[in-house]
Amino acid sequence: MQTIEMREIPIKSIHIDQELQVRKTYSKEALGELESSLGAVGALQPLLVERLADGSYRLILGSRRVKAAEKGGMKKIPAVIVSDVSDKEAIILMLNENMHREELSPFEEGLAILELIEKHNVTPKEIADFIGRHEQFVRRRIKLMSASPKVQQLAAERKLSMAHLDMLAGLSLKDQDAVAEEIDTNTLREDEAAVLIRKEIINRPERMKMNTSFTPKRFALRIASLEKFFRCYIPQIVTFKSGKEEIKKELAGLKKTIKEIEDILDGKR
Repeated sequence: MQTIEMREIPIKSIHIDQELQVRKTYSKEALGELESSLGAVGALQPLLVERLADGSYRLILGSRRVKAAEKGGMKKIPAVIVSDVSDKEAIILMLNENMHREELSPFEEGLAILELIEKHNVTPKEIADFIGRHEQFVRRRIKLMSASPKVQQLAAERKLSMAHLDMLAGLSLKDQDAVAEEIDTNTLREDEAAVLIRKEIINRPERMKMNTSFTPKRFALRIASLEKFFRCYIPQIVTFKSGKEEIKKELAGLKKTIKEIEDILDGKR
């Protein structure tokens, strides 16, 4: 990639390759705010475009700015013009800029990462190095690409966080779709969605994917984290005026499970 110059270019001469763009969704509210900003102070950051043989430009960075400028009736916009940009370089540039701004959904990140792997033979480790993230960050996005269609839809719409997606990964595709549909239909908040997913996992343990690397040490750490979780809510539980019987019922089931585990550890079962 070689920089040629920076100048204003006609917006109508800019070509946006939708297949290449890593951003798949646009917030109307965010576009409106950007349109207002462009109208008031102009474009503070230039686009990055590649000059094509026919004199037009392929957009590399700045799709939101182009859409907002078009909506606001602008005719020209500042741009850094470059040449000889491969699709691989373009995707990495888009991914890197948008990730560090936290503007992409996990689904959009996953699509871009998968395209680099499948079409351009880039490894997860290389992608992680390119974007300055841990390899696990990249692999979690790849894993999302095997989620159910409804889960992918909600991820693209930012209605599910990566924490939700990690929990849902333990369910079958059919159960993922069912839970995602309920989250969408009832317009659940992020914390409400997390509670629903946990309930689904607890109620259907036979459908969970078992972790074959689960060790005694990890099990002990999980118990310790649960103990801290329960303890931090004790001050709030004291204030409860109703609903205590339901809590006691669930605690009775928990005590029974703990007793079974203790019997196994003591060699009684």
